[in-house]
Amino acid sequence: MVDNELTDEDLSAIRDLIQRSELRAIEFHEVSARTLPFDGEPPAQEDANVSIQLEHRAETKEFGIRMIGSVTNSTKEVRVAVAAEYDMTAGETPVERTILMFANEVAVMSLCPYFREGVSSVSAKVFNDPLLLPTIERGMIKYDISDNV
Repeated sequence: MVDNELTDEDLSAIRDLIQRSELRAIEFHEVSARTLPFDGEPPAQEDANVSIQLEHRAETKEFGIRMIGSVTNSTKEVRVAVAAEYDMTAGETPVERTILMFANEVAVMSLCPYFREGVSSVSAKVFNDPLLLPTIERGMIKYDISDNV
């Protein structure tokens, strides 16, 4: 099996979790921006470094996926953490692999617009110029499930 390739059993588990879960909330856990110390004139145009990680938790009747990211260059730093909170109906708590697959296939795409808006909004307020994230293609932000067989 190729890393992160989904089996028929995986797809069935994701579909089952989708059927018995309901998005309860999208919550911002952190939205911050700051100007970093610099010497001399800041560069006129500079590429930003974007770093994004995912966290998850699962309990008996609920689970959550959090996207935490930073956008930095030599003079600016923006941090945003946004979480999707889900309620589950009947059934057992899904195994970690199922939560990770759900995150990759469903939750990440739900969180991306909020993450993008958080970065743009706070940077516009702090720097008077919004930082715009590059295009994020499906699958660029994901858990590596190859270790969670």
